[in-house]
Amino acid sequence: MKRMLIYIICLTALSCVAEIRTWTSTAGQTIEAEFLNVENGRVILRGADGKRMNVSYDALSEDDQAFIVELYKKFKEETEKAKKEAEEQVEKEKAEKKAAFLAKWPPGKIVDRVTTNGTETAYYVYIPSSFDPDNLPPLLYTFSPGGNGKGALRKVQQSAEKAGWIVVGCDKLQNNMEETTGHKIEDDLFSCVAADVPYDHKRVYLSGMSGGGMRSYQIASRRQDLKFTGILAFGGWIGGKVRQKDLKLPKGGGKVAIINGDEDKNANSWVESDSETIRKKKWKVNVFNFLGGHIYPPAEIIDQAISWMLEEP
Repeated sequence: MKRMLIYIICLTALSCVAEIRTWTSTAGQTIEAEFLNVENGRVILRGADGKRMNVSYDALSEDDQAFIVELYKKFKEETEKAKKEAEEQVEKEKAEKKAAFLAKWPPGKIVDRVTTNGTETAYYVYIPSSFDPDNLPPLLYTFSPGGNGKGALRKVQQSAEKAGWIVVGCDKLQNNMEETTGHKIEDDLFSCVAADVPYDHKRVYLSGMSGGGMRSYQIASRRQDLKFTGILAFGGWIGGKVRQKDLKLPKGGGKVAIINGDEDKNANSWVESDSETIRKKKWKVNVFNFLGGHIYPPAEIIDQAISWMLEEP
C-alpha cells in the first residue's frame, strides 16, 4: 500500500497547500514546516524561514505518514470529482450538439437548402438514419444531366441509407450550360456544404447520371484541392479524347465505378478507353453492368459499387 501510494503521488506530482505544522522523524527529531509535495519518494517541506528541505517518506513518523495519506485521499477525491464533472460536461455538450444537429438535419429526411455565396442555388441534403456526430460518415455528391438535384438524390438515397452515407443533390447544374457559370455554382455548393454539413472530409465521393457523371470527372479534375475519394459514373463517360487527355485526378489514388446498362451503346463504347485513362492516373476502375439502357442502375448495383468503394486498397 505504501509503495503504491508513493508511486501514485510521484506520478500526479501531488501538491497541496498546508499550514505550518510540526513534523517528527522516526528518530524523534522535530521541525516546524509546511508540506509542499512528494517527488520520487521524498517529502518536500518548507521551513518557517522559507528554506526548502526534503526527507524520506519512510523516515517520518507514522502520524506524519498518515497526514500525507489523508492529503492524498483528499486530493484524489477532489481530482475524481473534477474529472467526473468534466466528463459529465463533455457528455452534456455532446448531447446538446447532437440535438441541435438533429433538429437542423433530421435523419432519414431530405432537407432543402440554398447556397449563400452568390449563386443562390437550391441544394438538398439527405442524412442517413444511422448518423453519429462522433463518427462522421462519407458524403456523396450526385448530379443530374437536367439540373434536378432532388430527383438525382432520390435515385441513390436507398443505397446511401444502407451504407450510412450523406447525399447532396444540386439544382441548376445541367448539360450544355455555360462553363464559368457551372464552375461558380459548383464552388458555391462545395463551400456551403463544407461549412454547414458535418461529414468526413477525407471520404467525399462524386456521382451522376449521363452528363452528371461527366461533370463528376470534370469536378474531380478541376478541384483536386478537395481530394475526392471516388466517382460513381452512371452511364457517364469522361467526355471524349480531348477531355481524356486533359483529365487530372487527385494524387494518392482513388476509385471509379463505371456503371452502365448493357444496352447503353454510347456509354459502353467509352469504357475501355476511359478505364485506360483512369488507370494511368493511378486510380482503380471497376465496371458494373445491369440489364437496361441509358438509365439509372437498380439499387442493388449501386450497393455493390459503394461496397467496392469501401474495400481496402
